Order: sequence, then C-alpha cells, then structure tokens
Amino acid sequence: MSRNNPLNVFVPKYHSLFPRFDRYAENLVSGGNNLKLLMQIRDREKQSQVISRINETEKTGEKISHETYTLLKSLIIIPFDREDINGLLNKTGHFLSEINQIARTMQFNGKDQIFVSFVGMSDLIAQAAEEAGRSIKNLRDAAGNRHKISASCRKLNQLTKGAEEIYFESIIDVFSGENDVKELTMRKNILESFRKCISTIKEMNEALRTIIIKVS
Repeated sequence: MSRNNPLNVFVPKYHSLFPRFDRYAENLVSGGNNLKLLMQIRDREKQSQVISRINETEKTGEKISHETYTLLKSLIIIPFDREDINGLLNKTGHFLSEINQIARTMQFNGKDQIFVSFVGMSDLIAQAAEEAGRSIKNLRDAAGNRHKISASCRKLNQLTKGAEEIYFESIIDVFSGENDVKELTMRKNILESFRKCISTIKEMNEALRTIIIKVS
C-alpha cells in the first residue's frame, strides 16, 4: 500500500514493527551462516573477512533492536506484550553476541586447528538461527502461524539437544594431547562460547513459546 494512500489511516500502526522483525530475522540467519562458514575455511585472510561480517551482524542486531525498542514506546496498541518482544530481542542479541565471541576467539587459534566438534556445533547453531529467524518473520501473523512457530520451537529444542551432545563429547577430544597453556586457554574459551551460544538457543525458544502461548 502506498505511503500516501488515504487508506493507510486504517492500517494499525504496529504493522511498522514487522519490517524490522524481517530485517532482524535475516540478520540472525546471516550470523549463524557466517559462523558455519568460518569453521569450514582455513585461509587466514578469508577467515578475517568472515569474522568481520560476524562482528557486523552483532552491530546490526543492536541497531535494529534499538529501533524496535524506540518504536514500541510510541505504540499504544500492539498484538504482543512489550516485555515478550523485548525479551525475544534480548535473547537473540545474546545469541549474536556469543557467535561473535566464538569468531573473535578463533582469531587467536595459532595452530589453525578446527575440530570436528566445532564444525558440528556451528552447523546446528546455523540451523537454529534459521528456525528462529523463520519464527520471527512468522510473528507478522502470530495467531495464524502459531502451528508453524510451535513446530520451529520443537525443532529448536532438538537442535539444542544435538548441540549439547556434541559439546559434552568434544571436551576430552579438544583438550587431549595438548600441553601449551596458551593453546589450551584458547580452546577453553572457544568451548565456553559455544556452550553459552547453545544456552541462548534455549532462551530464544522459551521467548518464542511465551509469545505463542499468549496469542493462541
């Protein structure tokens, strides 16, 4: 509908939230996909480029979140609880922050060694970003899409469990056969960031479930 169309007066002002949700979802997916890509390349220059893109996704997420918070304050009627939307943006922001932390720590990977477990966890994290992003876009019609969003929540739960299994299985493998303290510290930091990132998937899932329960 044209911006100058007189019928715009009948369009609920909260509809201006949805383009921001779409942008946020696309940025979330970009963060997950770039983390997956980072674990698949060995060239230092290409790694640096991907790390820069991941850093930008966190900044972009913060920018869109700020825009959305500001808009929420100006709206009188919205189809969701403000606290629930704030909570969802907060949890997805933590998700992007942990992805960025993994990427930044990888910069100090002096031996260029990327473990199979890192690749496996990053793949599941990228899938989680896809599911969460799809659900955020579906909030445009949350009541009508509640079954789709619920299905994504179940998928997020499965991805979380899968990533946790890889995480716990990786601990012995990642630390075995290494005596260099600096290298061990770097690996510990990467694993800790993966653990936190997996935890944020749970939090995103819970935030989405809360929204769906209230609109059902």
